[in-house]
Amino acid sequence: MLGTLPINLVAEVNARGERYFHLTCAATGHVWHYTAQKQAL
Repeated sequence: MLGTLPINLVAEVNARGERYFHLTCAATGHVWHYTAQKQAL
């Protein structure tokens, strides 16, 4: 199914997905560290 999509559309979706993925990882990482520190105390 992905093969039927235009290459530029796939590239744009991948770029946006990567950016969103990194932002989400950073946000959840900060939250995880925060909760881990609270639990450690």
